[in-house]
Amino acid sequence: MNPKSPPRSSEASDTEGDEDDDTDELGVKQAAHEATFLKLTLLLDPVLPVASRTTDNEGAEAWTSGAGNAQDKPFLAHAQRWAISVRNSAPANAARYRNYNFFVRNLSHGATFLPRFLRAQPPPPELQSASLATLVRYVSLIPFLDDWLAFDGDKDVWSTTQEFLNMGAGDHEEHAVLLANYFMWYDHRHRKKDEDHKSSRSYLVLGHSVPEGNIVFVLRRGVLWNASTGVGYAVSDPHLPLRDVSLVVSSKNVFANVQPLTFASGASAGSSHDLNWDVESNVKGWKPFFTTMNITLPPSVQRRELTYGDTAPEFVEQVERELREALKLAVRRWRSTHFATNFNEAAGLQLREHLLVLEREANGQDRHQEPPAMSPAAANNGQMSPRSTKRLKQKVKMKLALPLRRVHPGSSVLRELQRSREVCGLPLHVSFTDIPRVLQLVENTNIHYNERPGVEFALAVYVCGHPNCVLSVWVYLAALVPL
Repeated sequence: MNPKSPPRSSEASDTEGDEDDDTDELGVKQAAHEATFLKLTLLLDPVLPVASRTTDNEGAEAWTSGAGNAQDKPFLAHAQRWAISVRNSAPANAARYRNYNFFVRNLSHGATFLPRFLRAQPPPPELQSASLATLVRYVSLIPFLDDWLAFDGDKDVWSTTQEFLNMGAGDHEEHAVLLANYFMWYDHRHRKKDEDHKSSRSYLVLGHSVPEGNIVFVLRRGVLWNASTGVGYAVSDPHLPLRDVSLVVSSKNVFANVQPLTFASGASAGSSHDLNWDVESNVKGWKPFFTTMNITLPPSVQRRELTYGDTAPEFVEQVERELREALKLAVRRWRSTHFATNFNEAAGLQLREHLLVLEREANGQDRHQEPPAMSPAAANNGQMSPRSTKRLKQKVKMKLALPLRRVHPGSSVLRELQRSREVCGLPLHVSFTDIPRVLQLVENTNIHYNERPGVEFALAVYVCGHPNCVLSVWVYLAALVPL
């Protein structure tokens, strides 16, 4: 199915028009027209209550609490005037629906002005010569953890990138800020001499998405990125899950969306693909916080350089070994005593080679290229990583793998197995957080439930270590039935 593109605005957006080589390499615009989509609608009865929007009074409290963070009285007075002006400029239904708060809660229980989170920051040394797609994937591999789990039901709490890396998990805003800062670093490093600086800017986009709800995307050159999943959408994509946008944030300014809602009031569906995305020029659609530089922008809360922990190879091997043994025991337990459970070790080794290929291709490497090596300090360190297996067993959300466009199902490994057996299985991919979560994911496939005579099972586990103790886990469980 090739969905047709919607009509484009007569006013060409700066962000929409910026198509370059790295965007083509990522294949975002092409994928939007090649993909097949399945739409699912659920009805809840009774209807769940809608969370109340933050009021202007609560926003004023945030401004007051942030007064000690180099946000002086003239700045706060301008912020209050601007907030009132934004709500008066936007249509009434849009002003009620959108969250225009541009101060957010930080780990110190204070309030931080959103642009202060954006600053060009380098990725780990191992990834500084990597492609843009590899940087996107690295950020998406960092485990996802909702604020209400991490901070005992508190409101959204924004961490700095170093705090995010130290915790080893975060939600939409942490992933988005880190990816935006990587983009800024990448574009500064690769910017051509005659290239317009404006065309290479990265933005945070705060809005409402389906099914996530309140979310933060990253906007770069006409592509909106969900940093926690690594999926990018062209701003003109009719299947864009971003339902509406409240704010767009750069490192120097905040732009409030005062355009009409892109969906009817009370509708269960809608998309922001037909918004005018000319953020910095269309003052009728996007109201800037700074129109002159009479007010000083507070300094960034981010470090210039980030500190990344080492990932010891011994730790990666231990996780892979423990996970494989736990999966074998679990498969036998799921099949109970009514069925004999035999594992074909040779087939498992073959499938593991296939998983190595999947990891390399997902990471933008040639299939014959070795995985990225750890730093010398990690390779020579005989001690375990600071994040032990016990610490990793925290209850955080895991992500299924994205479809890999360059992975072909008819690979040589699978063809070899299918010559003499019927193979039923699939590879699964997650960011490692704890073993029980991986077991649950594998159990949900129901591959172990096979009563056919002579069935054997092939189990392959591959764990690839990335900087800062980020682990990419691949599991392949297959039922093998002789032909």
